[in-house]
Amino acid sequence: MIACPILSYGFSHHLFHQAAGLASRVPGYRFATSSYVSPRIVNALRAPFPALARSLARRSHPNLSAALARTYPQEHLYQFAARLTRRPYSYFAAHDRMARRIAHDFEAPGILIAIDTGAESLFRAWHGRSRLVLDLSIATPHYRAHLFTAAERSADHVGVRFHHPGEWELTRYAAELALADLVLCPSEFVRDSCRFLGVPEEKLKLVPYGFDPGRFAPPAVPRPVSSPLRLGFAGTVCYRKGSHLLLAAFARLHRDHPDAELHLYGDVQDAPANTPGSGVIFHGRVPQEDLATAFRTLDLLAFPTLFEGSAYVVYQALASGLPVITTDRAGSILDPTCGVLLPAITAEALYSTLAALADNRTHLASLAAAAPSFVARHTWADYSMRLHTTLAAAFPGTLPNS
Repeated sequence: MIACPILSYGFSHHLFHQAAGLASRVPGYRFATSSYVSPRIVNALRAPFPALARSLARRSHPNLSAALARTYPQEHLYQFAARLTRRPYSYFAAHDRMARRIAHDFEAPGILIAIDTGAESLFRAWHGRSRLVLDLSIATPHYRAHLFTAAERSADHVGVRFHHPGEWELTRYAAELALADLVLCPSEFVRDSCRFLGVPEEKLKLVPYGFDPGRFAPPAVPRPVSSPLRLGFAGTVCYRKGSHLLLAAFARLHRDHPDAELHLYGDVQDAPANTPGSGVIFHGRVPQEDLATAFRTLDLLAFPTLFEGSAYVVYQALASGLPVITTDRAGSILDPTCGVLLPAITAEALYSTLAALADNRTHLASLAAAAPSFVARHTWADYSMRLHTTLAAAFPGTLPNS
């Protein structure tokens, strides 16, 4: 069996940055995931097969050796078979199967960090033998149900069917929070969702996410204030992220500014009932490299979300010199020097904010100029440093010196 001082588990985007940071600071660290591609393979494929390399890069990190990653690719085969036979595929069950394999291959580590929905089985296997850390990537589903129920009473959401959590999701999160010795919260919004459930305050540690400065950076030349307004949205087009509010607000804005454009980047989950006749461009899901390029052509990002963990896109936009309009539920850093927190999550509040900025392009340009320096101390390297400091303070003497 494999012995290690710290093991992390999961397959969310930020976990690859987390793994690379821990590997650089903790001798003997190991990472368990469904699949991991060596950075050498990704680099070798960039020239002959760029599209394939971009796809594989989502399962890799340039600073993490493949030797440190223990992979369990069987789940990809199960998922493919489920799609082929049109049978349901449960990510909860997938996590449980992987947990059994991991517990078979590893001795109980000094510290286990596991992603939400994937932690319960491993926590139960190593309870009392490892320090258990829940990496909470999104606010709790119990809080989601509470907020969505309230939102459905609003006139802005008439006819909207939010995706409420199922009983299995509610039960799993409750168990993981109860078993965890420590809960990593990427935002105050996530921490508030834990307080809503009565999780002890001493368990909750704030560790904000970050961005990749090698990819997201401002344009060499700022956008002219005289150019037509180019507004962006990035993320799944769905009710949870407020895309219906944005489309309604933009329809009004477009009447005032007929040359304005709204560019949406992401898969469409909740197809809009009505789309403004012109000025709205759906790009679909695009690679991170393309999103970074697109951000440098925009004037403003609108992200009127109703529920997140800590939205990567806000960090990325600010790093790209792109001011952000969002909500206090985005779970991301923002202040008045580089963006606007909506006073209410309504189409009216969003329209008023958009209209004010569209009519004052000089102020919008000043927000854009301030954004990169504001977010500069929130790179993935900063996230890694904060995480290591948090773990060392919570569990003195558990981490070996690097």
